[in-house]
Amino acid sequence: MPRLRTLLPIATGLLILAAIIWWHPAETSPSFTTELQLPDDPPDLFIRTFQQTRYDTDGRPSLYTVASSFAYYQDSGNSQITVPNVRLIRDNGPDWTIRSQAATLFNNGDAIFEDTVRVHELSDISRWELATDWLQVTQNGDFVSTPEPVRLTQGPQVATGVGFNADLTTDDPVLTLQSEVVIHYEVD
Repeated sequence: MPRLRTLLPIATGLLILAAIIWWHPAETSPSFTTELQLPDDPPDLFIRTFQQTRYDTDGRPSLYTVASSFAYYQDSGNSQITVPNVRLIRDNGPDWTIRSQAATLFNNGDAIFEDTVRVHELSDISRWELATDWLQVTQNGDFVSTPEPVRLTQGPQVATGVGFNADLTTDDPVLTLQSEVVIHYEVD
């Protein structure tokens, strides 16, 4: 008899729970159709975690790129990349890195970097660093320019200005600030 007293409330509880579930089915049934939402102008090719190495005519690496995504548009031949990290490998001078939040690569080899652009010279002494919001790189990385404000540092020396050009084809690159130039030294 004591078993019956214990089992009777448990069985009654389970019957009540089954009745509640049966009388109140899920309000929305799951959808088995998923629709892919594409942008207005979808790319012809999209790659996540993009890595590319470009080689020169002698078969040596000349450019190495890593990005979080790459989108190629066949009609224009242009590409959009997000969070690029580009290393320009130079034969006649130091290597350079360019980092930004976004970039557009054109079919002629030029590129425009936007949003928090940082350029670093990879040398052991007197390393140059450039910060700006927009930067154009032409002729396979030989020339860079911007009409935007820039901050150029080399050790404790800091130069700011509006507009910048650089010729990276020589061992000692020519860097030119165009206007509103201010130079000062920052002490650690």
